[in-house]
Amino acid sequence: MGKGWDCFAPLAMTVNVFVQLLIKDFKDLQIWQKGMDIAEKCYLPTKLFPKEELYGMVQQIRRSSASIPANIAEGYGRRSPRDSILLG
Repeated sequence: MGKGWDCFAPLAMTVNVFVQLLIKDFKDLQIWQKGMDIAEKCYLPTKLFPKEELYGMVQQIRRSSASIPANIAEGYGRRSPRDSILLG
């Protein structure tokens, strides 16, 4: 944190402890849950695409929609005490 913002560090740590009590896993995050909904909503219609698109457009749609919750889960796993201070 930059100079002048250090006074907020204790507050950020307190908020982070409170959030950690509520959120035990990345699956508790609403944004991850919405990402999973998006992935499912993208996956189901691609079953109706023509077979010749299976390795083209279908694969791209499925991979891109699955990357949303995957990236959120990966980011959640990278949390550190410094992230807690920076992100609050």
